[in-house]
Amino acid sequence: MKRFALFALLLAALAAPLACGWLGGSSPDGPLRLTPDDAQELVLVNAAEAAQSRTVLPAEFEASVANLGDYGDVNQLARITLPSGQVFVSGGQFDFAGIRQTLQQSNHAETALRDFELWQSADGQEAQALIEDDGYFISGGSRAVAAVLRSLDRDQGLLWNDNKSEMKQALDLAGEGLLVTAADDCRLEGIANCRAAAWAFARGERRRIIEGTGILLFPDAPAAAAAAPLAERAIGNNQSLTLISIATNNQTITLKVEIDRDNFPQLEFPLPPQQ
Repeated sequence: MKRFALFALLLAALAAPLACGWLGGSSPDGPLRLTPDDAQELVLVNAAEAAQSRTVLPAEFEASVANLGDYGDVNQLARITLPSGQVFVSGGQFDFAGIRQTLQQSNHAETALRDFELWQSADGQEAQALIEDDGYFISGGSRAVAAVLRSLDRDQGLLWNDNKSEMKQALDLAGEGLLVTAADDCRLEGIANCRAAAWAFARGERRRIIEGTGILLFPDAPAAAAAAPLAERAIGNNQSLTLISIATNNQTITLKVEIDRDNFPQLEFPLPPQQ
């Protein structure tokens, strides 16, 4: 019963890498390796590092890690928003036999897609894919889960090896962290020509502070310069984040922020959050 309750909580939440660099030249470890290149928004969570440093993650991701905890250890988690829907990819050491038992008990039907093990809810709206050899559990809308599996099977149409992707460029510039997020625009009101944005939050030398780096990409230097005051205002209006610096370099805006470790669980996405 405990397993079923935890799994039900995860499904309800869904309805509502840790190699060198997130996006190096070779295939990365973790959920980023499974992210299609048409992702509209991406949040990558290093759950293992957060646990090791005793850092509480933003609430929605802390809950997702906890809900899977009865099935094993979650090392990495990604929330991927695609045109076809939203999907969670969890990587770790899981009791896949236990997951299958829970799926059977909740009237999910086992099938397959591109040789991947796939389970679908009775109404066909939700799906879960189990990639046991690599330690991945994928869950979300059926169309979104299928899109992830098709891209992975082809080994094409993936974000990590799309050298033309501006989201990839922003992720590369933002760097690694406990939590890294990217979007296909800046999510800033009043700015229509932002190309992509990425944020990385990491533990710094100060025990009580988490440091963040934000990268906003624009088509040219004048667009970036015009957007800088709006970006500065958006961060300044948020009571959780403290803006340390903002700089423009050609078509890129780089923001440095800090957030108290106790306030980190209240951080919401996409960024920059509104007041």
